[in-house]
Amino acid sequence: MRRAFTLIELLVVIAIVAILAGMLLPAVGMVKSAAQGVRCLSNLRQIALVMNAYAIDEEGVPPAYNLQGNAGNSLWYTNLLDDGGWLPVAAGDWLNKPWGNVTKGVWRCPQVVQARIAWGGGYGIFNNGVHGFTTTGQVVRLSQVRSHATAALIAEAESTNAPLGVDGVWRTKLGLDCPGAGAGCSSDWLSTAAPGPARAAARHGGGKRVNVVYFDGHAAAALFDDLRLNRDDVWRHDLH
Repeated sequence: MRRAFTLIELLVVIAIVAILAGMLLPAVGMVKSAAQGVRCLSNLRQIALVMNAYAIDEEGVPPAYNLQGNAGNSLWYTNLLDDGGWLPVAAGDWLNKPWGNVTKGVWRCPQVVQARIAWGGGYGIFNNGVHGFTTTGQVVRLSQVRSHATAALIAEAESTNAPLGVDGVWRTKLGLDCPGAGAGCSSDWLSTAAPGPARAAARHGGGKRVNVVYFDGHAAAALFDDLRLNRDDVWRHDLH
C-alpha cells in the first residue's frame, strides 16, 4: 500500500521547488535580456542596410536628420526612408508621422517599455554630423568618412527633453548630440540639468552597453563611456 506524504515531507518538497525556482528565474531573465539584445542588433543592421541603400541612390549622401531642420515637416530620416520605399512603415507604426515618430517594427528596441517611448522607438542618428548635412550646412558624402568600421551610423538613443518636457525621465529620441567639446559638440551626456542631453542609451549589459551599427554595416555593443568619451572617434571628427 502506497504511503501518503506527511506534512513535513510536503513542506520540504515545496521549499526545494521554491529554491530551484529562485535559482532559475535570474537565469531566465538573463536569457531573455540576451535575446532582446540580439534582436536589437538585428534591427540596427536592417536599418543600416537601407540607409546605405538610400545613400547609393542619392549620390553617396546618407539621409539627413531632417532635410530642412524644421519640426513637423515630415522630412525626418524615418520619413525619407519610408516615403522613398527603402524602409516602408505600416500606418499603425507611426506615433506622429509629421515628426518622423515611428515607434514600432524594426524601429523599436525590444528593451524599450511603453512608458519610455517619446520620440522614436529607441534608435537615433548623430544629429549634427554626417547625416546629410554638417553643423555648417555642408553636404557630407560617405566617401568623406575615413573609417567606416569605427564611425557610428545609428545607435540607441534617449533624452529627458523630447517631446514630453523635461521631467528627469530618460525616454527615446531620434537623434544624438555629440558628447564633449569638439567641433560641433557641446553636450554633457552625464548632465541632469534641463534641458537634458540627447545621448546614447545603455540598455544592455547591465546598463553599461549601447548597441551601435557602423557605416560598414556591422553592429556591436559598445560601452557607454567609450561613446561618451568618443574613443576611436566614433562620432566622425576626422572627415576628409
